[in-house]
Amino acid sequence: MAAVGIDKNDPTPLYYQIAQDMRAKIASGRWGPEDKLPSENQLTAQYGVSRIAVRQALAELEKDGLIVKRRGKGSFLTRRAVPFVHAMDYTLTSSQRFAGEGVSLTAQVLCCRQLAAGQLADSRTGFVLEESAVFYRRLFLLEGRPVALSCSWLPQQLVPGLGDSPLPQGRISPQLYRRYGLQASRVEDYLEVVAPTASEAQQLQITRESSLLLLKGTAYLQDGRALEHSATLWVGDRVRFKFGYSL
Repeated sequence: MAAVGIDKNDPTPLYYQIAQDMRAKIASGRWGPEDKLPSENQLTAQYGVSRIAVRQALAELEKDGLIVKRRGKGSFLTRRAVPFVHAMDYTLTSSQRFAGEGVSLTAQVLCCRQLAAGQLADSRTGFVLEESAVFYRRLFLLEGRPVALSCSWLPQQLVPGLGDSPLPQGRISPQLYRRYGLQASRVEDYLEVVAPTASEAQQLQITRESSLLLLKGTAYLQDGRALEHSATLWVGDRVRFKFGYSL
């Protein structure tokens, strides 16, 4: 009998269904970091599929950095097999923070340019600029692996000169506070699941069948002016979101 989550009548390739089911088990804590996974024979029996399908599924997990194969010993989870936790706590000085001790999260600025008012800022969100803005596209890496692709638009009149010098560590929020004394007091975000484009899949090193979590929204100043519009694509199986609010 096939495992829960595997449907042989589903047109989705069996290896992909198996990989997704195993990702879910990893995320739930079924297996912990550096644990040994069941053998190929055990997985073949468990899922009721061919060994080829199991090997393809394991290859997907290995490509995503979730497991490592050791010759003659089997497959083991990596230390970072548990999805990264992205804490959304809007009572903090920064609208977003990253949870987890010892996490090495870095940002690379892929693009920075000025956009004129009236331009379509982002085809995914349909967002049209009401005023000229500084545009940043950044790639976030967790332990050197791509985990998110982010776009930000900041009103030019609020941040003169921001696009003329590099962002230290690719971070925007610290620069807004240090250089301009600007800090968001309210954030409105929306979360939805989307499929990656060919370009996004290449930049994030994922397949076109992978799921992305699109977090889009606007950060506002105390006086109600928009400070930053953003749209961030998070790799679905590499991150979890934790929401916290003060009542």
